[in-house]
Amino acid sequence: MEKRLIVNALLIVLSLTVLNAQEKQTKFFADTLHISVDEDFSIMILSENISKYQPADTLNRLLATLNEDLMNIELPDLENRYTQIYYNVRPDGNTSLKFVDVTDEDKIYMVLENGNISPPMPIQLIMNQGNGTELRCMVSNIDYLDLLPGYNISSLIKDVLSKQKEKTPGIRRVAMSTTWKVENGIAADSYATNYRNTNIHDQISLSGTVGASLIRNQLVPSFDFVVGVTLANKTRIKHMIRADFSMNYIFNEKPEGGFSTNINTFVGASYFINASRDSDKPNWYGVGVSYLAWRNGDFFDENTWRVSFGAKFGDRYSIMPELYFGNNFKNVMPGLKFSIWF
Repeated sequence: MEKRLIVNALLIVLSLTVLNAQEKQTKFFADTLHISVDEDFSIMILSENISKYQPADTLNRLLATLNEDLMNIELPDLENRYTQIYYNVRPDGNTSLKFVDVTDEDKIYMVLENGNISPPMPIQLIMNQGNGTELRCMVSNIDYLDLLPGYNISSLIKDVLSKQKEKTPGIRRVAMSTTWKVENGIAADSYATNYRNTNIHDQISLSGTVGASLIRNQLVPSFDFVVGVTLANKTRIKHMIRADFSMNYIFNEKPEGGFSTNINTFVGASYFINASRDSDKPNWYGVGVSYLAWRNGDFFDENTWRVSFGAKFGDRYSIMPELYFGNNFKNVMPGLKFSIWF
């Protein structure tokens, strides 16, 4: 009965963890690649990591479908207005169009290193491409959308990306905003790059926790000491690899009165990934494996391994469901650990 209650608690914690991770997947872009094709047409790609972006060869067919959809609706009055057109193709194959007037919002002018300026264009066509990537086609007027299928857009983007990777080898790790100029259909060497984060680096961390685990319907206090390496990616720290030294205190009531204390120490390692795209509000989800290196008393079996998995919210609190495998994996015991970090 006790094991069943703990297992149910573990399932609830895991469900809440998954739901929280899904809620934190807010729309966020770390990289911006702006391609100035000509005076009437430019492309902007917003991506979590532009170095991993793969231009779809179906872009031209998608634009052709867009023009067919535009012919079937009554267009709003776009004259002397700045308008964003959101175009999406849903998994069921149906499409949607949304027009947003942004005339009164601030406009961004792209400036190249040679001093050339790419002013904002009245029409922005916005399309989602995969997870964490958005493609925008900016044109001088609505009629120009008919001409876009004539461009080999995917080939043009591949050309620019190839040159950008040569010019900016740190593109995989540093968030940047880049503007490229296209001349005669080929990416020229005229470009400008702005690095948006220069202070996030890989780090060695030293930390500790005070916590307690619910094991066998008994509350087991613990002190953990952690040495880890954190790896930065774009605008946030994304990966954490740790070595853990965990002391668990078992209090036993003595027949003659009072209590005795047995300290059981686990040594192990863990890996966490930051699922939040907000650099100020990290949410860590991970898994760890440790071994009972020093055993006292008979609360834990000999040759006990502990597998923990769960979440660390922000910088202070963590919830870690656990499984203990004792006596050479012949016995299994669930647990649930709550910790405060310092």
